[in-house]
Amino acid sequence: IHYVDLNKLSEADRSTVVNEVSAQVGDGWGVPLALAYKNGTVVDQLSGLSDLESYIEFFSKYAEGGNGDELQSGSNVPSQENNDIEALVMLSDYEGLQKAADNDKYVIVLGSGTCPFCQQALPIMDEVAATLSYDIYYIDLNEVPASDRDDVNAWIDEVIQKDFGVPFAAAVEDGKMIEEMPGLRDSSEYLEFFENYGG
Repeated sequence: IHYVDLNKLSEADRSTVVNEVSAQVGDGWGVPLALAYKNGTVVDQLSGLSDLESYIEFFSKYAEGGNGDELQSGSNVPSQENNDIEALVMLSDYEGLQKAADNDKYVIVLGSGTCPFCQQALPIMDEVAATLSYDIYYIDLNEVPASDRDDVNAWIDEVIQKDFGVPFAAAVEDGKMIEEMPGLRDSSEYLEFFENYGG
């Protein structure tokens, strides 16, 4: 059972968590909020202050070992090392971003090494990308050096043209985003998006 204190997160991480929770359970949620995750997707929730019996029932039903399935909370996901990624083209600077942008049509995923949902998404996307004959790009915004951040932010302003949470998959054509897929998704959703808009 993992507990996330939103007040102890950085502003960027708090925004990411709020956006990802809202994407899965809708806007208007409050705390305390208990979420049961399976394969990166919220399968149940317990909202508001509940009594002891309700918490025991909820945790027993969904926590690891409760039903034989391992559920991962968004706050304590093991770090995914980039050197485990084989098919995604990993970018970390503006030069790499420019190489991606040399394509008339491409898919790029914006993420962050401190985002637990990105860490869960990376191996899923990598497995899907391995089945494709063209490149899928991923940029870790936390890894962008300070000297490149203004250029990367300018690219985001020009191409993405909106605020977003990570992970965020963008389909780009002729220098503009034509479609988006925010949040953590399953392999079939990534495959459909990558096939429709990649390469």
